[in-house]
Amino acid sequence: MSKYKAAPGAEVIGSQILVTVDALGAFKSIGGRLLVESGLGDVKADQWYPQQAYCDFLEILETKIGKATLTVVGKNVAQAARLPTEIDAPEKWMASAAQVYQHNHRNVPKGEGWQFQMTSPTSAILSSNEPYPDSFLRGLADGFIRRFKKDVEQIITIKFDENKPRRDTGGNTVTLIVNW
Repeated sequence: MSKYKAAPGAEVIGSQILVTVDALGAFKSIGGRLLVESGLGDVKADQWYPQQAYCDFLEILETKIGKATLTVVGKNVAQAARLPTEIDAPEKWMASAAQVYQHNHRNVPKGEGWQFQMTSPTSAILSSNEPYPDSFLRGLADGFIRRFKKDVEQIITIKFDENKPRRDTGGNTVTLIVNW
């Protein structure tokens, strides 16, 4: 079914699934019904679930609610995520993103998650080989950058690197050009 393929045996912690459903806002009740459709029923925060079912859930959201909404969901997930207090800047989040991914997933391939390269004090190239939709990953990155940049006057851009393939175009990663 899914164009987003998790590694066999990979799992995601229930709290991440629940935060994703909560991030749907007005669509939360629809999200609950779509969880069942994807094979996830009564999700408990402290239990582990097949990552493939979560991938299927995100794909169903993308198909039924749209990529733009999935981007907003990613932003909302980032805003709600629990982080240590020492993570208080975009570059600190990027440096910890791979570790956070590993904390919320188990039995995933070594090296799966986020990587980044600073290109200036306020810009970076950020990539992810997580098996999730591009729009969701872009939303996560956008939400985390904005979480630490509260100045409403500041222009923040997060764009797909159109010179690199991404999941939507048959690739295995998504690469983002980030400026704040």
